[in-house]
Formats: sequence, C-alpha cells, structure tokens
Amino acid sequence: MRDSIYKQLYGKRIVMFGTGIIQADLIGLLGLSISYYVCDMVEMTGDVMLEDVPLYGSDHLLTENRNDLFIIICENDESYANRKLESMGFNEGQHFCFGEDLLFEYAHNYELPKPTRIWGTGATFQYHIDDVAPFLGDIRSYILSDASGSEPKFQGKPVSSFSEFDPEGDDFILVCSIYYKDIGTQLKNCGFAPGKSCINIRTLVKLIRFSNFSNTLYEFDDRSKQSENMVVILAGYKPLVYESVFPRLKKYIPPDYDVVLVTSGKLDEGLKTMCERYDWSYISTQRNNVSLALNLAILMFPQCKKIWKIDEDIFVTEGCFEAMDKTYRHIEQNTRYEIGFVTSLLNVNGYGYVRLLELMGADDAWESKFGELRYTDCYTHHVAIHDSPEAAMFMWGENNPALADIDVVASKLGFMPFSYSICPVRYSIGLILFARQDWIRMEMFPVTDKMNLGADEEHICRFCLMHARVMGVAENAVAGHLSYGPQHKAMEQYYQANTDKFILKEV
Repeated sequence: MRDSIYKQLYGKRIVMFGTGIIQADLIGLLGLSISYYVCDMVEMTGDVMLEDVPLYGSDHLLTENRNDLFIIICENDESYANRKLESMGFNEGQHFCFGEDLLFEYAHNYELPKPTRIWGTGATFQYHIDDVAPFLGDIRSYILSDASGSEPKFQGKPVSSFSEFDPEGDDFILVCSIYYKDIGTQLKNCGFAPGKSCINIRTLVKLIRFSNFSNTLYEFDDRSKQSENMVVILAGYKPLVYESVFPRLKKYIPPDYDVVLVTSGKLDEGLKTMCERYDWSYISTQRNNVSLALNLAILMFPQCKKIWKIDEDIFVTEGCFEAMDKTYRHIEQNTRYEIGFVTSLLNVNGYGYVRLLELMGADDAWESKFGELRYTDCYTHHVAIHDSPEAAMFMWGENNPALADIDVVASKLGFMPFSYSICPVRYSIGLILFARQDWIRMEMFPVTDKMNLGADEEHICRFCLMHARVMGVAENAVAGHLSYGPQHKAMEQYYQANTDKFILKEV
C-alpha cells in the first residue's frame, strides 16, 4: 500500500464514520478492527452490517484524543462527513480518509477476489454482471434466498436455495442483492466473512474499475514536486500550435504545481525533451486511449488533491489558473452547491462563447452574423460554434474587435468584480479543475476496447448531473480554444496566417 494512506492505520484505533454499503467489505478486505462507529443519521443504519461495536453520533469525536485515532469515511454523503470532521479540527490524510481511497489502493496492490458462487439472479445481477463477468472465476452454482419455483439451472449452472447449499472450502460468494445485511448475516452465521469469503457486487465493480481503468504499458519520466496541485496536459497530435501553447503554459502555470504531459498511444521525443527542459513529468502510453492515459497520469501522483486537465489546443492566459482555483474554493466554501468541476471561459465552446460575448459586449455582433445566440452542448442545436470555421475565427477576433486579443480580454476580465456562473448543460472539458476525490468517486474515467474519444467528457458531465454536483465557470478567467473537429482544417490555416494572435507576447 502507498504510504500516503494505508500506513496511517497501523497502531491506531479505527473509527468508521457512516455505514455505507462498502464498509463491511472494506473491513474484511483490509482485516480492520473497528473501535466504534459514528453516524449522525442513525435511523439509516438498518440496511448495512455493523460490527458488534458501539455506535455514537459524530460529536463523540470531540471527546477523543486524536493522536492515536484514525477515521474512515464510509458515509453515503461523503461531503457532509468531510466538512463535519474538518469543522472539528481533523485533517484529511492525518486523521481521516475516505473508504473508497482504501478500496482504490487495495485494487492497485492486491489480487482481486474471484467469486466461485453467485447469490442472486435478479435486477442487481442483471444490472452489474457485464461489469464483472470477464473477471469471474469458474462459477460453480447460483444461490437464491428462496429457490422454490425456480429453474434447476441458470446460465448452465445449478441453482439452489441457501439452505440446500453445500459449500466447498475455497468458496467465495458474490452477493448480487440490495439485501446485503440480511444475506451477509446468514453467510456470517455459516462461517463466511464479508470481504474475505463473500463480497457485494457493487464493491467488486469498484475494485475492478479501479484496477482495470489504468492498466497499460507506459514510460514515465518522474519530476514530481509532490504538490497537491497538478496539471495534466493531453498532447501529441496537434504539433502546429505547440510553439504557442506550451510557452503559455510554462509561463502561467503556478511554479509550485506539478505538471505532467501525457501522449496517448505514442512516445514523442520532442515533447519528452521539452518536458525535461521545462522540468515537467512526461508519460507515454502504448495504448491510445485518452481516458486510460488520463487515469494513469492521475494515479502516478497520489499526493495531488486538485487536478487541472487541459487539452493541447488550449491557449491559457495570465491568472487563468488562480482564478479557477479561487472560483472552486468560493463555490465549495461559500455556497450551498456541491462542486463537480470548474472551468474558465473558453472562446470556442458551447457555453463559454455566449458568456464571453455578453461580457465583452459582442453578442449583438454575433447575432447579426450567425443568428440566434443560445447556450449549447455544441451537438444538438445552435451548432455554428462547433461546425463553422467562420464562427471560430469570429471568436478569435476576426471582424470582432472586442475579442481581437485574448490577452487583453483576459486582463479586462481579471479586473472585473468576482463572478462565476453554473453551466446547466453538457460541457466540453478542454480545460477543467476537479478534485482527485471526485475522480475516485466517479470510479475514474471509463476505459473501453475502443479509443473512446470523448468518453471522459461524457462521464464527468454525467457524474455531475447524477450526483448533484455543479459545473462552475470562472468568469474572471479566459482561455482560447483553437477549434472543434469540423473547423480544424480552416483554423490551422488561420493560425498559420495569424500566429501573432496566439503566440506568447514578449514583455
């Protein structure tokens, strides 16, 4: 296990904050001895298994000597538990961690269990089985709480009720049911132990994703500064703009940040050498899969807490990173939102172009040239910002004096009163800031057999929507995006003819 979390547990009294579904499996997987539970929603503990230890409200922690105590958050509402502990003076990493962090580390340091029996063939089984099927062992049989009236076989394997089940010494049972407490209790009474000889399918799905979604051959030039802030640059396929993009990044990324440049599916000697010169880390992956490359980069920097992900055709400006961080902290600390990620304004972007035109007083100019101005995801309506090269040129200042110089625009926005907005539609994630903990919550970025370009975008936007987390836009910061796919050819020619618009200006 990595020193950052797991070794913190040794010699400490372990307290479990909350009773989420993974807690029983986690206790068994890691062989934990729990001193007591804390939970502020005691009425919610009926659906999960508790060890035979005391249960208190979280205020009990105020009476503790925290020097020999370590708290694991397994609360369904992790953000609540996190804020509660921090309000009492507990520090993440020193005094507490999240249960999913430990699952994550387990997945990368131990062999995952291979179930030999499956309990349940209903909706939970059907919903999750495709995720775990390639990783199962030789399934010997299926177990049902009540097998009366069931077919004697399911998928070619015997079916029995638990009362008829004749276990073998090496059995490991995968429980595919929402009634894990009741089933787990029956299994424990027969000598099975959650995490050791049985596991909930949702826990196993997490372990599999954590293990598989960063599994690739790679080369890594490690120049880590052990910073809590990290910038991941996805590059390798648009060399035309590197003369402008990378000097901007070098100048405007705060010097104490870790930076790692990743080339997915190739080793680029030129970028590798540039990273050495810039004192950036460099990763090249053998397999070309953007989500996989992004996951690997984050995995290699376990100390980072905040992650900036940026594409290779994004032209950052002065103060961009600081304004995004300020906006993230403001939303997190001073609003009632739970935050998913923060972005700056981007000129060629379905949401950002509208706000940028409004703030710079160029919205009428857009509508006189391109028609109705509306926020969009770029794909389903008002697609000029995605499809039209002329629209991209306009957003770079062509026949639009208000946006003629991206650095002047950045300066004007930087001097405006602090402002942010919430993007309510799918967002194109060319430049975003998000928390490592949320990357773990969303079970990393999904990796499929294909290159799955855009899967990272869909996944994080879906995560925000389905987990009630907002996508914040820092309106005191702007960056340029060269173009979307249909605009690339024309915008490459435009770039070559107007390099002075993009290149880092000498001071």
